[in-house]
Amino acid sequence: MGITVGIVDDEVLFRTGVRDALERAGEFDVIGEARDGVAAVELARRHVPQVLVMNLDGLASVERIRAHTPDTRIVVLAAPHAHEQVVPALRAGAMGFLCKNGKAAELVNAVRVVAAGDAILSPAVTRSLVEHLATSSSENREHARKQIAQLSQRERSVLAHIAKGLGNVQIARALSLSEGSIKAHVSRVLGKLGCDNRVQAAMLARDAELCG
Repeated sequence: MGITVGIVDDEVLFRTGVRDALERAGEFDVIGEARDGVAAVELARRHVPQVLVMNLDGLASVERIRAHTPDTRIVVLAAPHAHEQVVPALRAGAMGFLCKNGKAAELVNAVRVVAAGDAILSPAVTRSLVEHLATSSSENREHARKQIAQLSQRERSVLAHIAKGLGNVQIARALSLSEGSIKAHVSRVLGKLGCDNRVQAAMLARDAELCG
């Protein structure tokens, strides 16, 4: 049996599209569907999928789902430019946040990554969030540059790629390193910068104008 997945969306056609994309990948088993957050809670309790792919309208149910089935990992799908909902979704317990109009391959990869226990934001979401939240004040810029000065040249390069919204696999390809090495570099970058996650690190890079 592959990675078990539940799908939540009020549009039948969209749910069917998500199901088809996942089943074509050959490594997922869609074990249930729901049309809203209330039904999603019941789906999660009854079937306990490893990953639940749900639209932004079900965000209010994320905390309830996590409380009842903490082992179920959640990927939220949202309309483009819904950056103001990224942080609430992550705080509620979601481990992935993607644009609803993204490519099927992006969704498949996100479900795979989240099932493995890692968090993921699509490049488009990361860029949108960074642009929305980051400021360019001289005070913030100076603080960010002092923080980044602690990093080695390689770590700065990794940070610059994080700020572009790239995942570990993409960064590994860009820098001709193994994925394991990138994971280690990312961990050190977050630790040195005092960041809890990649989004915070990306914002810091943006403040420092590291990403151009």
